[in-house]
Amino acid sequence: MQSSSDYGGTHSYLIEEKIGFTKVINEVLKGDEMLASVIPMNPETDDIFHCMEDGIILCKLINSI
Repeated sequence: MQSSSDYGGTHSYLIEEKIGFTKVINEVLKGDEMLASVIPMNPETDDIFHCMEDGIILCKLINSI
């Protein structure tokens, strides 16, 4: 799948990658009370892109490492 931004850039990803990343994030961050409103994300939708916008999930993933 390919999409473009308001700034003229484009990016692409495989649906399988999106599903895989979503499942891993759900597993690593399950039980986090701060993320209870967004985890688990549905891997079949574009939830991952909207949930990652504020950077909190990314920070939580980094901290889990």
